[in-house]
Amino acid sequence: MEDIVTANWDEVSESGVLPDMRANVTVRDWQRGMSQSGRLQYTVGFMIDEPESFRGRYVRTTYTVGGREEGTLDKFDTHSIDAGNMKALLVACQVQVKGVLDVDKCLRVAEGCKIALYIAAPSKKDKDAGFEWRNRINNYYKLGVVEPGLIDGGARATAPAMPPPPPAMPEMPGLPPRPGVEVK
Repeated sequence: MEDIVTANWDEVSESGVLPDMRANVTVRDWQRGMSQSGRLQYTVGFMIDEPESFRGRYVRTTYTVGGREEGTLDKFDTHSIDAGNMKALLVACQVQVKGVLDVDKCLRVAEGCKIALYIAAPSKKDKDAGFEWRNRINNYYKLGVVEPGLIDGGARATAPAMPPPPPAMPEMPGLPPRPGVEVK
């Protein structure tokens, strides 16, 4: 007999892209591999805990840390931007990295850690490069340093254009006029 796979479609997002937000997350998993160009790469996954409306959503990021020259592709390049980003993750997780050379060991310690991070929606540059489906993780914080929530209402992921200006506020009888408003 064939197993039946079921899904609660009400809980499934129609888009995998998240809006700009600060989120409290749990470091869920990690994996070591190679990038398409053959460089050493780590992928780390996070489960969103807050904001509440995104609880349970999974987001991941990759750190391409291998060297750029032949013979160094599979070696950790301490001068790469992604190496610095990975260290920022480990510091936010309060993993003692000083003197520890084993990257996998550091990531094993970070698993289950609760931190805050900034999730960025795809920018115009990302979209132009064909990455309109991918969020970026830009900053890492110890839990409690920043408040979780949408940034600018999450407008960048949901609205391609600027929202219209708000309607003019009507004058209230008996109150003095607002500065710059002509009294008739």
